[in-house]
Amino acid sequence: MPITEAPAPLIITGANHPYVRTLVQFLRSAERLGEHWRLEWVIFDLGMTEHDRRYIREQFSWADLRTVDFSRYPPHVSIERRSYAWKPILLEEVTRGREGLVFWFDAATLLRKPIDAPIASTQRLGIWSLAGQTALMGRADKRVIRTFRDQLDMPLEVLHLPERVTGAIAFDTRQPVARGILGDWARLARDPQFILPDNPDPRHRWEQTLFSALLLTAAWRGEIEIGEEEVDISSVRPVTYLSTRNKLWSNWPVWTDLPARAMYRVWKAGDRLALRIEAFWKSRIDGLLSGFREHYTVFRGNRRAVRGPRLGYFADPFMWQWRGERWLFLERFDYLKNRGRIVALNAETSREVPVNGEGLFGKINCHASFPFLVEVAGLLHMIPETCARRTVDLYECMAFPGRWRLRRRLLADIDATDTMLLRMEGLDYLFTSVNDGAGNRHLEIFTSRDVLTEPLVPHPINAERLYAGEKFGTGRCAGFLGFDARGRLLRYMQSSRHHYGEGGQWMEITDLSPNSFAERPLTESERPDGVPAGAGSHHLSICGGDLVYDVRDRVQTWP
Repeated sequence: MPITEAPAPLIITGANHPYVRTLVQFLRSAERLGEHWRLEWVIFDLGMTEHDRRYIREQFSWADLRTVDFSRYPPHVSIERRSYAWKPILLEEVTRGREGLVFWFDAATLLRKPIDAPIASTQRLGIWSLAGQTALMGRADKRVIRTFRDQLDMPLEVLHLPERVTGAIAFDTRQPVARGILGDWARLARDPQFILPDNPDPRHRWEQTLFSALLLTAAWRGEIEIGEEEVDISSVRPVTYLSTRNKLWSNWPVWTDLPARAMYRVWKAGDRLALRIEAFWKSRIDGLLSGFREHYTVFRGNRRAVRGPRLGYFADPFMWQWRGERWLFLERFDYLKNRGRIVALNAETSREVPVNGEGLFGKINCHASFPFLVEVAGLLHMIPETCARRTVDLYECMAFPGRWRLRRRLLADIDATDTMLLRMEGLDYLFTSVNDGAGNRHLEIFTSRDVLTEPLVPHPINAERLYAGEKFGTGRCAGFLGFDARGRLLRYMQSSRHHYGEGGQWMEITDLSPNSFAERPLTESERPDGVPAGAGSHHLSICGGDLVYDVRDRVQTWP
């Protein structure tokens, strides 16, 4: 869309008395870069003393100092309630009738460079914001999430994405979507159910959670793009043109600016170094050490081993036939990264293809395994294990075998593994294994009339926490769920006494309905036809009569 000419970008900030000294440091950083002349500035008095106001006017006459009358707003907007609801409200009020770029910077910001990069990003995207390190679901009170879901139609698919920080943010009010998000942010901030529930979860981040929900929902709908820059808090690769959270005590003299800036710079450099060392240790060192303790080998048919990667292994094999070729979908675990990812392997040529989720929401930036394949509505879908981000996701194949898109988030904010889907008598049954922090994982089942569009309903059996009293993953789905040649509904599950991946057990599901479930173990003589004794200690699946399984063949307790 064509963008009309606009005035210079407007910078808005503010402080009450305890943060005036911090504000002064921020304004000094703008002066050093000459940003006070080329930009417009508004400073909000959020509770300054008369001495504070006089000092600000004398030292920073280039800024417009405005007083806020909090009596005009609902009680939860006040500074004392710490909801920060006043931030979007003030931003929206200042920009009424104004077209152009408007920035908010918290008083604890320091400008390291001119803000040319944020200006360019705002003009390109409509909204400039920085990503934090915590997923939205980890920053939001669950009651607020329910409110967002019910009243804002926020999709589950956004919950795993990083929160968007509001200590440094900008809007191009010439762009309708950006102005709309700013308006909604301010409007909803006036309602405490969207921003400040009673006795909130300590992790809840008030106006930041609300903004993140609005922006990520708009991005999911394809209305706006968002950048990937990260704020300089707990980040290995943060932005370098500004620094946040540079707080000073209100009674510190001005001459302490230089040592305070040096202190924060050294502290943040040390923090980044520590994070990089931690990442190196958790990937390279822990991964290589895990190579002494754990290894799996995948087999086809009667003990034909599939060659795995040199510094890692294949596991969790599922086979699929595509245009006359057989492909293995597996977890490829790399010791040097200490993480698994999904790959497809041509069963005849051994050609390996990485499996990728498309787009911002489809990317799998966590450990991924157990790539369960299933046809839904005539199309190939996958449910990979992504418990590291606490989701169960259904992906649709866009180009076999490597391109997939996130079709629907089935479950969110749940530590669920080894998920499988069964269509029976007009219903979809989702089997998964849930860790609720108390004992072994337990079996849970969800039902739906249509897994693509309809809600998933928890099965009554979930309350019984089947297999929670066992050990080492016993009870987890292990690759096969379906009917055998004799018409029996079977489930292959893990069954281990001494260590994870030690063995498996065939189970016959004797009762399955939306309200009932029962299964019994099969004896060795009752195992399915064509499955040799000893096949599959950890995982086993069958496709068109072709058997694939894996065996844990390395179990060490050192190092």
